[in-house]
Amino acid sequence: MSFKNILQLFISWFNKGGQMNNDDLLMTKLRVDEGVRAIPYRDSKGIWTVGIGHNLEARSLPIDITVAVIKRAGGLKPAEMERVLKLDVILSKEDLTSLYPSWINLSPVRQRVLVNCMFNMGMGVFRRFYKFWAATKHGDMEEGAVQLDDSKWSRQVGIRAKRLIKMWRNG
Repeated sequence: MSFKNILQLFISWFNKGGQMNNDDLLMTKLRVDEGVRAIPYRDSKGIWTVGIGHNLEARSLPIDITVAVIKRAGGLKPAEMERVLKLDVILSKEDLTSLYPSWINLSPVRQRVLVNCMFNMGMGVFRRFYKFWAATKHGDMEEGAVQLDDSKWSRQVGIRAKRLIKMWRNG
């Protein structure tokens, strides 16, 4: 994250009276976890990605952004990356609601963990965490944390997984 991005986040935080809402906290972490890249690239799994972790193979960019990028023959502008991030977070929340409607009743910290995981893995992978979902639906958050930790995803994303698992445990 660049100094300019950090400064913008601080100004946003200050303008809100020193309070960041749950989505602000989530998106701040997603910027760090995913990185910010204006030009499309292949991620560690070979998937075309752009902006703040936007999977181009799963979802195309909004048409107006695609046209603008083609016309100027360059990467995404910061405002476009933020718009796509917000849209991706909304879609991740919709996916969570279809998978586990009660997620919204969890603590804000656990909500951020679930959205971060859905954002990172996508519905196709995250819905297959059967033991995690079973434990969560029964209120066994410790077992849920164990199941997250005992996964290929945890080994792939390393420090991110450790942080999210700790957040899940502590609620």
